Parts: sequence; C-alpha cells; structure tokens
Amino acid sequence: MNFAPKNIHQAILSTLAYFDVFDYPMKSQEIHKFLGIPVNINEVEEALQRHENSWPNSNGYFALSDINTKLEKRLADEKRSTALFGMALKNGKIIQKMPFTRCVCISGSMSKYVLQEDGDIDYFIIAKSHSIWLCKAFLKLYKKFFLKNSREYFCINYIVSDEKMCIQEQNIFTSTEIATLIPLSNEKLFNTFLDQNQWITQYLPQAKNSNNRTYLDKQISKYPWANSLEWMLDNKLGHQLDQYLNAIVKRRNKKKYNKYLSSKHFELMFRSNKDQVKVHNSNHQTHILESHKAKVERLQLAENGK
Repeated sequence: MNFAPKNIHQAILSTLAYFDVFDYPMKSQEIHKFLGIPVNINEVEEALQRHENSWPNSNGYFALSDINTKLEKRLADEKRSTALFGMALKNGKIIQKMPFTRCVCISGSMSKYVLQEDGDIDYFIIAKSHSIWLCKAFLKLYKKFFLKNSREYFCINYIVSDEKMCIQEQNIFTSTEIATLIPLSNEKLFNTFLDQNQWITQYLPQAKNSNNRTYLDKQISKYPWANSLEWMLDNKLGHQLDQYLNAIVKRRNKKKYNKYLSSKHFELMFRSNKDQVKVHNSNHQTHILESHKAKVERLQLAENGK
C-alpha cells in the first residue's frame, strides 16, 4: 500500500496525501521530514514554489485542498494539545514509575500536537521482558482506581518488550508513528529501540533520530513499592503469572471482539503475545493506509490526465 514516488513532485503529493487523511496541512519543514525520498530542505522549498499550482497554501502551510478550513482545524487542535500537554507529561512520568516499565513515550495525535476534540492521550511503552502483561495489569489498575477508567488522559495503545522491540508492520503509518514519538524517559533504551527500527528510513529518509527529546527526564525513579514488586515477581513464578495474564487477555479478546475473528486483520488489531500488547479495535492502521492509497491513486489519475 505504499506509493513509491519517482520524483520530488510526486513525493510531495504523496506526503500531503498521507497527512490529508488527518486534515493536516503541513509546513515545508514538515514535508521535508516526512518525504519519501532523500532530499534537502532547499530542494523541497524550491519544488513547492515551482509547482505552487499543484497544492493550495496559506501562511506557509500546504494541503491538497480546503487549506483554510484544514488550517483552522489544525491550529485549534494545536491549541487543545498545548493546554493538555502538561497532563500528558504528568501521567507519562507516573507510568515510568510503575512496575516493569522501562521507557515511556507520548504517541498518537498528542505527539503531533493535533489532539482532536474527542481524542485521547496515547502512550507507547517499552516494558521489561517476560513482564509486559504484569506491566499492563498494574497500569490498568492505576487507570481504574485513580483515573476512574478514563481513556481521555491515559490510553495505553501499545506495549513492547525490551527484548524484542522491532515493530512487525513496516509501512508509512508505523514509520510516521515511530518518527513522531516523544520519549519521556530512558533515552538509552529509546535509542536502542530506534536502532532496531532503522527500516523507517526506507519510508522516511529524513526522519532518522528526529524525535522531539525536549521532555526527557533522567531523574525519574520507580516508586519504592514498584521496586519491591519487581523484586518479588522477577522470577519463574512471576514469568508464569505473566503468561497466565496473556492467556486470559487472548480469551477475553476472542470473546469480546468475536465479530472480528474472521477478519484477516484480527491479529494486527488485537496482538497478544509475550513481546507485544496491542488493542486497536478500530483497525486504524489499515483504514489510514487504504485512505492514503486511494488519495494517491486519484492524484496519479489526475496527473496522467493533464
């Protein structure tokens, strides 16, 4: 589903098409970062000027269409993100203090500063191997009893093991999500995660090591009770308990989401194994990739018809 552009004009169209799925107009620096071919920023800016009739622009932002409406929406989403970013940082630091968490990143729309009115704050977490289900269980308990089970400020949408951090799906969606993660803790482990996912440069050549590291906190330490629990459960019995929790969730997902069982995307949406925890019941990734493909195909037809 990934469009391979042949020149900078096609590459810009493909990049604008991807972010147009989110009604997200882009600055020239952003287009450069997420462009599918290796070029420098001057080449991008020259191409934007040379083909200015190919894409509407306003105040330094570019889009495929409806630039003013989309820009108004983006600026409103940015304002909302700014207002809630302190909450995102606060909860992220709490997550890092919990048992078995090793690295916490803000992900999703908040990591791009475009939190929508009905959006939530997503986190990507790297957890200790053989303990990722224990990690998730403690986070669920915290969310249930201290946040009243709110998804708005505390949505754990992806957990991977520190033993196997390479993301299985390799495409424009996952590469964009990795390139926009905002790490809050454990920079060394985060760098190792990036090293294991260098494949993203196949899709985003300029995005390597471009993550926002402004909010990294090297002073976060675990809660004393979290350290005690890790000491108690970092053994054969704890690992068996982790496997047991994994098995429970697998059964629960098959029962709760049985209408998706026949779908070829079930494993992608509800991945549950010893190295990954994921519940994306909206199948967001597939829908985004299909929308991008459809937009690119329409653009290609329009270009060929000229």
